[in-house]
Amino acid sequence: MKLKLILIVPFFLLYSTSYSQKTTRNKKNNKTYISIRLFKQIYDRTLTKEELETIKIKPNDTLVLINNLSDIENQFSVKKDSLINKTDKVLHQSRSYMTLSQYRKAYNKPLTKTDSENYKFKNGDTLILISDKDFYKKRVSVPYEPKDSVFLEVYKDVVYRKYQKKDTSASKKIRLKHWRHEIKIYFANSIDKTVKNELKSFANYLAKEVDSLNISFVKDIEKSNYIIYGYDSINNYKYDKRIRSNKNDFYISWNGNQWFYDCKLQINKYSYKKKADLILKSKKLFFNTLGRFNYTRKLPKESYLSLLYSKNKKFTNDDLEILKYHYSYGICKGMDLNSFEESHLKAQEIFKKTGNHLHFVNKY
Repeated sequence: MKLKLILIVPFFLLYSTSYSQKTTRNKKNNKTYISIRLFKQIYDRTLTKEELETIKIKPNDTLVLINNLSDIENQFSVKKDSLINKTDKVLHQSRSYMTLSQYRKAYNKPLTKTDSENYKFKNGDTLILISDKDFYKKRVSVPYEPKDSVFLEVYKDVVYRKYQKKDTSASKKIRLKHWRHEIKIYFANSIDKTVKNELKSFANYLAKEVDSLNISFVKDIEKSNYIIYGYDSINNYKYDKRIRSNKNDFYISWNGNQWFYDCKLQINKYSYKKKADLILKSKKLFFNTLGRFNYTRKLPKESYLSLLYSKNKKFTNDDLEILKYHYSYGICKGMDLNSFEESHLKAQEIFKKTGNHLHFVNKY
């Protein structure tokens, strides 16, 4: 099945859609950040506790705050102005880019003459400057949410298929996806009424328990971004032709920011003899559409997300904790497995050394 997310999205982790320089200078606050590699070259020493607390994580680099620009000047024995002008070597203003096609799909805003003048070309893609856009400037800092290693390994298998050997190469391309905007569900008349009521109750429960997961129900299909419908010998209209006939399945779409924006969930009431089995299958599919999760052998067999067979499947606390973590802002959305592991490793190292949590900078 070919598949294609918060009030907040990661500022520094537009991995598939942006490009950032490695050193930054915030003129308004007179703060200068440089690459940690450059820092070590200049000072030839390890970071202090105070310096570790200022670290910011970028897609392919780590930045550290320099409180006094003269420190760098003295090390290089050059004037301040000439140092700042050497943008390719030492210091320059931070700029973030997004591919032109992804920008048009995600924001649907007309391009300006200034946009065209700031185009960059990289690996065959046309990149548009977005760090000067209003939507990119509003930011919020959220502390890292620590989790034990057992939980993280389960989560990585559920989201990235880390331990599913057949998907080793494919798992490297998987990125963390979620619903950034409110899910607005429309139930078609063809859906079984019992299944409908159970799904509504389940969805309301999840929305209440999970921060940043907003779910509502609409009667106008035009106002929806999620359609649940029944498919059987009498009701055979498919809201998405890409879903196979007579199957309990879904098709979900996402944009370049890894935000889900549309889903069709098909339920065939004749696929199970017992109504309870159909309800269970419907809930598991709905839960899956909240993160495009995968099944794992690392959870107890009763869990919705467990790959192990059980006659007594139920929504467990493990399932709920995974969903809560997936929608928390103590982790960054949109990242791949390598970036996820690297950011956690850096955050854990800083916490062990300083007792303080690294802050992830996100934008509205």
